Amino acid sequence: MLAYRISRLCWTTSLILAVAGIAHGTTWYVDADSPGAADGLSWATAFGNPQDALAVASATDTIRVAQGTYMTDGARIGNGGYVAGSANRDATFQLITGVSLEGGYAGFGEADPDLRNISVHATILSGDLAANDGWYFENHDENSYHVVTGSGTIESAILDGFVITSGFAIGSARQGDGAGMLTI
Repeated sequence: MLAYRISRLCWTTSLILAVAGIAHGTTWYVDADSPGAADGLSWATAFGNPQDALAVASATDTIRVAQGTYMTDGARIGNGGYVAGSANRDATFQLITGVSLEGGYAGFGEADPDLRNISVHATILSGDLAANDGWYFENHDENSYHVVTGSGTIESAILDGFVITSGFAIGSARQGDGAGMLTI
């Protein structure tokens, strides 16, 4: 009987520790101005674009994105200027079930890089792959079909604190739906 209780206690403790481990995944960092090694593990070594963090994130992870403009194809605009991407119109920020993608952080070089204020630290997800759209949406022919895609996810996929802009959904089938965000 004592062996059963100890075994049950160990199993219960293991289950609690496993559930606690699930609740707290890795925090990944993204900053267009990061000068670091780009491993995404701190503001100093942040990824340059959310695409890089989405490529390594898994359920229960959080991705913190600093102020700046990030294009779907890997391009970005920070204080250091424009960094080109692939110019692939099919590129999109694909949300992942269980991953929280959060914008509005101050980011690298700020007194408190973890300060989050979406009004002050605008974080923009853009489909304008050439960074050349005009006031009245001129030059939009090269823009991504869908800036964000939530298809294939459930409620635990979180997108919070972003401005989504410059998608250009045109074409047949799904290419003509959901310029800002496509969820089917």
